[in-house]
Amino acid sequence: MATRDLTTCKPASGLIKYAIPLILGNMFQQLYNLVDTIVVGNYCGRHALAAVGASAPVTTLFICISVGGGIGSSVIIAQMYGARKMGRMMTAIKTACTVFCIIGAVLMAAGIFLNKAILGWLNTPADIIDDAALYMRIYFYGFLFMMMFNVFNAVFNALGDSRKPLIFLTASSILNIFLNIYFITRLGMTVDGVAWATVISQGLAVIATVIVLVVKLRRMNITEPSKWFDGKTCRTIFRVAGPTILQQSVVAVGLLLMQSVINGFGSIAVAGYTAANKIDLMAILPMTNMGNAVSTFTAQNIGAGKKERIPQGLKAGLTAVVVIGLVIAALLVIFGNALVGLFVSGEGAEAVIEEGARYLKISSIFYFIFGAMNSLSGVLRGAGDMKSFLATTLTNFAVRIVLSFTIAAHMGLYMVAWSTVIGWVVSFVLAAILYRSGKWKKKELI
Repeated sequence: MATRDLTTCKPASGLIKYAIPLILGNMFQQLYNLVDTIVVGNYCGRHALAAVGASAPVTTLFICISVGGGIGSSVIIAQMYGARKMGRMMTAIKTACTVFCIIGAVLMAAGIFLNKAILGWLNTPADIIDDAALYMRIYFYGFLFMMMFNVFNAVFNALGDSRKPLIFLTASSILNIFLNIYFITRLGMTVDGVAWATVISQGLAVIATVIVLVVKLRRMNITEPSKWFDGKTCRTIFRVAGPTILQQSVVAVGLLLMQSVINGFGSIAVAGYTAANKIDLMAILPMTNMGNAVSTFTAQNIGAGKKERIPQGLKAGLTAVVVIGLVIAALLVIFGNALVGLFVSGEGAEAVIEEGARYLKISSIFYFIFGAMNSLSGVLRGAGDMKSFLATTLTNFAVRIVLSFTIAAHMGLYMVAWSTVIGWVVSFVLAAILYRSGKWKKKELI
């Protein structure tokens, strides 16, 4: 699909059409994570399931840096595209690719050499730490692929083309699923098979993505001069990407700290949380991606000088996330036990299912609040009001972490769920206040 101009379309229909491929693409990405977990839990046992789960917050921290870099870059690129400053847009694309390629290589090395030490710091149970370290080490062999995949897809999204990333994510996810099943059921591998399936599928996806992106940019016939790296552009990108990376990292560090609390409950609770968390991540994707869509919509329209269209786009986003959130919550309340049961079988399965399902049912009821929080934050981020955007995220995770360590640590996994919900509510209220203040309208990035 050609680039989608979100500055001229009808706000509601344009936003929804742009958001749908984002949602579907990321759902496919999470689908292979679900299949990974289901296959591991059923073929390799609850200890292997817990090992993958124990390593997840660590890998999530590094992934969040990758995602934050992509999101931050996309805001600048989208504003330049909306303003039709095509030479500067190309400079921003090239600069972002150069910088985040270097950052990705450094983080890849850190993950490969420090994995077991990090797991030890997190109080990972002794019966799963070796498998968790093996999974992480292999996973980080392909981290540079993950970093660049997110940056390249962010470029497509900034140009209003959300269908190309859908194609790449779908193909990568399907390949990952087949490789995962083959490595474990045919070759007898365990957590190492899951990790290698991810590395191979993402590596091939990056190659395809960069080829298509280069062809797309050439077809745009941009005649204005551009640079491979520009210091001023780099600083502008990091005005958005820096706080976004910090925001994403705070999210991941919060998850790391919460995981350390959950690890203290034993391997059954860790396995239950792992299964519930995989379902949770899939379920909140529509709300997360609607927030990203609102961010791109805001950025393009600010670049085009059409700020009056932004409240219409936000209204459409809020309506969508409330409806979607309530529908998904109803499904998870009804089928929560059955869904968690897909992830584990054999000895201890009943206890794992009970722990996971209770967590899931509590958090799902408040998905619509999470979605509204993301849509409001999307406007702040798209406008470049990064202090306000960062404040909402820091507040969210500060509340979650404090409650997890002071209350949940003594009351069990279900209180971790309530800590998460309370964090969403407080952050939503703050985001609404900051949006209503209108200060985001005065921000300028380009």
